[in-house]
Amino acid sequence: MRYIDISNLVQKDFDQFDGREKQWIKAVIDYLKDENNSLDLIKQKFKPLGGELSGYYKAKHRGFGIRIIFQILNEKELKVYFERIEFDTDITEVIQVIAGGRRERIYDTVAKRIKK
Repeated sequence: MRYIDISNLVQKDFDQFDGREKQWIKAVIDYLKDENNSLDLIKQKFKPLGGELSGYYKAKHRGFGIRIIFQILNEKELKVYFERIEFDTDITEVIQVIAGGRRERIYDTVAKRIKK
């Protein structure tokens, strides 16, 4: 079973957008939730980031100038994640959404959030 982790902070990121932008965000999240889309397929569809954001992926909409940054937790990260939060044992895959926002600010926001 796959779980998409969207924190309250990320939800606030998403709330700033208008109707069409929110529809696109929902479509991306629905795509990530759909277990018919394997993790390998997700990794192929969305561009991996480099540098200090290596291991993270982005979904982007050029027309809107919006990015969604997320990571797919590996086995080691899953163990740490499950120790912090009580979860249903049926969950085997976690995709953690880190931030959503405009191109101009998103990468600074992500860098701050992953350092916490």
